[in-house]
Amino acid sequence: MAFDEEAHKKDIDIVLQKLEEYCVGNKNEIYERYLFNKRDQAAGESIDTYVASLRLLSKTCNYGALRDNLIRDRMVDKGIRNKLLQESKLTLQSCIDICRANECTKQQLQTMDRTSQTRSMPWMRKHRNMIATQSQNVIRKVIRP
Repeated sequence: MAFDEEAHKKDIDIVLQKLEEYCVGNKNEIYERYLFNKRDQAAGESIDTYVASLRLLSKTCNYGALRDNLIRDRMVDKGIRNKLLQESKLTLQSCIDICRANECTKQQLQTMDRTSQTRSMPWMRKHRNMIATQSQNVIRKVIRP
């Protein structure tokens, strides 16, 4: 491996970069960007896993200072688009925080729905006939005053 200066041989970051360049070789930037831009969050995939994947994919895209902004922009999906677009100075971290809160809220609502369905079902079965009879009586009273 060739180094520009003698001091670079002792800089671990430069050595690792040179080693990666040697082992991995050149990447096709256009293809790497294509992969990054096509990566959508999978159903059931956590926001943390999705962001980690975007960060990994973006490493080879040569986005430079735009990297965080482009990751943030990939996270603006249909499920939470309105909330994210309301933030005028949305950073990557605030975007992640909002998406995490949304993800947590969805999970809590699903748990609440399952719990309420589980609790209401036996009651509904037990009292179905009584409810139907009462409903019919109310309807009869409304129709025939």
